[in-house]
Amino acid sequence: MRAEEILDQYRKEDFYGRLNLYLEHRDLRSRFMQIDLDKPPSPQPDALEKKRSRMEAALGSIKCRIARHCCP
Repeated sequence: MRAEEILDQYRKEDFYGRLNLYLEHRDLRSRFMQIDLDKPPSPQPDALEKKRSRMEAALGSIKCRIARHCCP
C-alpha cells in the first residue's frame, strides 16, 4: 500500500484502527501525529450509538433492581 493510501485510511479509521496503523507503519508516525494535531477526531456515529445502547441497557438493569428492592 502506498503512503498516501495509508494516510487516507488513517484519517477514516476509529481509535483502534488508527492505533494499529500507527504501530504497523513506523515510518509514517510523524505524519499520523500531524493528522491528529491538525484535526481532532470526531466520534463515529456507530460508537455513539453503541455507547447510547450500553447506557440504556445499564439504566434498564438499574431500574429493575431498584423496583425489586423497593416494591416487593
